[in-house]
Amino acid sequence: MPFWSTPKTSLNQRLRLGLGAMLVPLLMLATGAIISFEGALGSFDKHDNLGREALFPLAEVEGLFLDLNVVASPVGPSRPMTWDKYQEKKSGHHK
Repeated sequence: MPFWSTPKTSLNQRLRLGLGAMLVPLLMLATGAIISFEGALGSFDKHDNLGREALFPLAEVEGLFLDLNVVASPVGPSRPMTWDKYQEKKSGHHK
């Protein structure tokens, strides 16, 4: 018996080994494609943001001013509404 011969394996075992040998490279290829796709999208977003900043240089400053305006604008105290007040308002009977 030559040394390169393998012990007898069942058809089921050989089928599983063959499918595994074909699926492992396919899974590796899919994983690499997903990773490269995410990298391409990240690069696109980065360059898109740079382009927008070049086209609209004051947009970020305007956004900051709007944020300051929201923070600086006075807001009056709120009057909480209780269930009784809601029922009175709904029915139209005011005390």
